[in-house]
Amino acid sequence: MKHIFTLLSLFFVLNCFAQFSHTPNPAIVIAPVDTLITKYQIDITMDVDTVYEVHWQLFKDGETWNSSWGTQVCDLNLCYLENVDKNSRGIPNNIYEGTSTWYVYFIPNEIPGETEMELVLYGDADREVELYRIPIEVHSIKTTNTVNVHLKNDVTVFPNPAQDFFSLSNDIHVDKIKIYNILGSEIKSFFHYKNAQHLIGDLKEGMYLIRMIDKDNNVIKTTKLNKFSTGA
Repeated sequence: MKHIFTLLSLFFVLNCFAQFSHTPNPAIVIAPVDTLITKYQIDITMDVDTVYEVHWQLFKDGETWNSSWGTQVCDLNLCYLENVDKNSRGIPNNIYEGTSTWYVYFIPNEIPGETEMELVLYGDADREVELYRIPIEVHSIKTTNTVNVHLKNDVTVFPNPAQDFFSLSNDIHVDKIKIYNILGSEIKSFFHYKNAQHLIGDLKEGMYLIRMIDKDNNVIKTTKLNKFSTGA
């Protein structure tokens, strides 16, 4: 009886795999290291007239993954916070016949390298019934449009975390500042001058990305800013 159950389980998994496909295939993310975040769209197609309640988990290769990198997954319900690698147990995705669009974001944090991930879909909240597996290659590549490395290392944001404003140290080459949310959308920009204080009291509490740019529109540095509120 045990062997029969095993064979039935294997048949179910193989049958599910045959029902799914994805594009692009192969999935390859090319992320310039000086970008804030690289958005990658994956279209998942199911070719049978049924509905699956799907849970997912993003696996990262333990040998090649750099702890400074970040990811973010947007499923059919919501976009999860950085490095949340599986959906909430109580918020499954309903996949119907046809094509659904998912997004995997890669945050290079100026670190080059290559790695692999897998987005795995499951048919249960315990993630025991695997439905489909999507291998994802990631190439975090160097580009030539950034300023000298010593400038990038010298510029810092303070205070960080910040409540109402922030400033820059070693800011002589910084001409403009742009602030992005974690999804990579620009929400604020400032012209910068030496010892300027930039007001952020109107921003919601959370993590933001700050891009510092010189007068020739070269990116000097991209870094994170933690905005907090006293709650008063």
